[in-house]
Amino acid sequence: MLKLNYYQINMFAKKLKQNYLHFFLIFSIVILLVGFLYKGDDTTLDINIHDTYYVVEHILVNIFFSILSFLIWGIYFLFQFFGFKLKSKLIIIQFLIHTLSILGIMFPMIFIVDKNNFNPSLFQDPNFLIFIFFGLFLISIILFVVILAMSIFNKLKK
Repeated sequence: MLKLNYYQINMFAKKLKQNYLHFFLIFSIVILLVGFLYKGDDTTLDINIHDTYYVVEHILVNIFFSILSFLIWGIYFLFQFFGFKLKSKLIIIQFLIHTLSILGIMFPMIFIVDKNNFNPSLFQDPNFLIFIFFGLFLISIILFVVILAMSIFNKLKK
């Protein structure tokens, strides 16, 4: 049986803090596991756009976001491997926006405050919340491109 003491956990946390890029790898694995283990009442994500309903299974959404997070980690890892200087604070901000947006897209009902008294106001509508979180997701992708462009520009400047 594997036993971890406080020192081992603390050393792992320090290494993870030093190499912040692994957050994307861990997040992609967790999202994939959540997709396979999620056995709720409704295993589909229903998105209503005008008069059209798009019905997507949760596992497909989880696989898509897991692969996307893994690709982001891989690109950051390659940039770091080839000596490009990455802005750690921007990457952490991008990771937080990325994580919040993916959780909001996959589980919008978490962010609805009053679940017992469903009020169809603007911020209580799951479709509107998915739209808002998709906007956050696009912001995180734009931030990803900006971080890569900044690192390429700094490398070419030297």
